[in-house]
Amino acid sequence: MTRKVIAFLLLTMGSHAPLASSAAGWPPDIEAGQVVAEFARQLRASGLVRRCFVQSTLNSSLGSTTEERGTVLLSVPGRMRWDYASGKVLVASDDNLVFYLPEERLAYVGSYAEASGTQIGLLLLAGATEVDKAIDAAWARAWTPLAGLWRLELRDRSEASSPEPARISVDLTPLPELELRAVRVEDAYGNRTEILLSKCPRDADQSESTFAFSLPQGTEVVDFAGNPVPKAPESTRDSGVEAPRRSGEAIQ
Repeated sequence: MTRKVIAFLLLTMGSHAPLASSAAGWPPDIEAGQVVAEFARQLRASGLVRRCFVQSTLNSSLGSTTEERGTVLLSVPGRMRWDYASGKVLVASDDNLVFYLPEERLAYVGSYAEASGTQIGLLLLAGATEVDKAIDAAWARAWTPLAGLWRLELRDRSEASSPEPARISVDLTPLPELELRAVRVEDAYGNRTEILLSKCPRDADQSESTFAFSLPQGTEVVDFAGNPVPKAPESTRDSGVEAPRRSGEAIQ
C-alpha cells in the first residue's frame, strides 16, 4: 500500500483551461480521458503551488483509521514537497524521491517508478502530453456530485492484467478550473487512503524557498523494496534532494 499511496501523493492541482462543460447532469457531456489530459496540461502550465492536506488511512486488518495533516508545495515539472505535521517528509526532484520517517529514523529513496508500482501519479505530475493514452479514465458510476465536484475513476493500462489492481478515484472542480480536491486509493484487501486538498490560510508559512532536504545523521536508508542502500561517500551521504526554486516563481 505504501507504493500506491506515494504514487498518488504525486497527484496535485491544476489552474485554468480553455475547455467548457456542456452538461449540467451526470456524467458530464465530455470524455473522461479528455478531462485527464486537460488536467495534465494545466499542471504543466501552473507555477509554484502550495496546498493544505488531510490524509486519512484505513488499515482493514486492524480496523483502525489514522489521520494526518500538513502542506504540499508543488512546482511542475517534477518537484514537490509534502510536509506532515508529524514530521514525515516526502520530497521529489526530477526523478529522485525521498520519503523520510523521523520516528523510525528511516528513509525510502529511489525513482518515481520504483516507488509507485503504477505510473498514473508520475504521468500527471510530469504533465505528460499523452497521459490519456496511458490511463483509462471513466466517470464514477452512481455518483451524486457533492459541492459540484466531478469524480473520475482511474486505472493504469499497464496494470490491466493485474488480478488485484488498486481502485483509484479523484475529485475535481468542474471545467474550466479542474482543481484537484481529493484522491482515494483502495487496494484489494480493503486498505484505503484518502487525501483531501484545500487552499491554505493566508497566514500559512510560505517562506520556504527551496525543495532541498537533507537526511539527518544516523538515518537508515533503504530502497522502496526495503533493501538497504549502500552508503554514499561522506561528502554526499546526507545531501538529500536539492532543487532550488526557479527564479520569478510565485506561490499560488
